[in-house]
Amino acid sequence: MGDYTAAAISAFAFGLPTAVVDGNVYRVLARHFGIFTPIDTTAGKKVFRELAQQLLTSYIQAITTKLLWISAHYSVLRRTLSAYRLSAKPYVWHTLLPVSSNFP
Repeated sequence: MGDYTAAAISAFAFGLPTAVVDGNVYRVLARHFGIFTPIDTTAGKKVFRELAQQLLTSYIQAITTKLLWISAHYSVLRRTLSAYRLSAKPYVWHTLLPVSSNFP
C-alpha cells in the first residue's frame, strides 16, 4: 500500500488528521505557495506532505475533500476555458471566473 492510499484510508475511513496528497494536490500547493522543489523527488514529496499536513485543522475531511476536488477539476476547467476562449461563448463559465479577454 502506498502513501496516498494509506492517507486516504486513514482520513476518510477513520477520520484521522492525515493529508491526502496526490499529483494534482502537489501542483495546486506548488502554484499557490510558489514552491519550486520538484515533486518527483523524495525531498519534494516530503515538503508538500508536510505543508499539506500543516494546513489541516479540525475540518480535516472537508479540507481534504475540497483539495482533491479543486486539484482534480483545475486541469479540466483550464482545458475547457481554453477551448471556449476561441469561441463566441464567453458566458459559459461566468459563475466560476470573471470573463476576461486576456485569460490564459
